[in-house]
Amino acid sequence: MDLVSYDTTNGPELRPTRFAGRTMDLTLFAVTRALDVMVGELWSQRRLRKIALGEWSNVSEGPSEYLHQTTDSWKGRQTNIGLD
Repeated sequence: MDLVSYDTTNGPELRPTRFAGRTMDLTLFAVTRALDVMVGELWSQRRLRKIALGEWSNVSEGPSEYLHQTTDSWKGRQTNIGLD
């Protein structure tokens, strides 16, 4: 555990930093997850709009299908271990 100097009314005091790095990890995780949700939602809306207009092609389906398989592969493992 690291000690950090804090200015107090009695002068500088060394205090332990218990949460250094942990809060940054949680913040980065939360931001990454929020971006993932926003991009996924925007892509889904774009896809539905393109399908409705008849502009969605097999070329557009390629990246979508690839990303779906790579990001949702954990769902397949869930059923293999009985966590339906």
